Amino acid sequence: MLRVLLPLLLILVVSLPANSADKHIHLNELEKMLNGFSTCGFEGVYIDWQTGKAVHPYLSKLAKAGMIIKDDFAYLNTIPVTFYGFKVIELVIPANTWSVHQLVLEAPRQKARPILERALKVKLRPVSPLSENSDDFVPQLREYPGKPNWSVLECVSPV
Repeated sequence: MLRVLLPLLLILVVSLPANSADKHIHLNELEKMLNGFSTCGFEGVYIDWQTGKAVHPYLSKLAKAGMIIKDDFAYLNTIPVTFYGFKVIELVIPANTWSVHQLVLEAPRQKARPILERALKVKLRPVSPLSENSDDFVPQLREYPGKPNWSVLECVSPV
């Protein structure tokens, strides 16, 4: 019986489309919260400047682990989470009217780029290809200064 079922199972697995698994990828809470990285649109992912509290429920949970507000940004660097398989060193989010979101990842840019491009379905460049006057916003992936094994995923988006 096993001799009959094993070849059938192998045929079934081999005949599946290569990207069928992509449709069923389980996103962790951070990946769900930051799903706007491909368009630089982050619904509720900021600190309310009047109350000093996180707006997004998951961000509120992360902030309880330790958050520092400095120079109009909130820095979360004690969060034990991953972003598409890469350890998060730091999450930087706006704590005012600026709209800059950054993730510092424990991965060199060249290693992180193909994985993040596939996950986010966007081309990641080290600098924005847009002019300063552009109303469009694109995510960027650059090397972290002085840390060759880290990279920074960043979006500067409309307020």
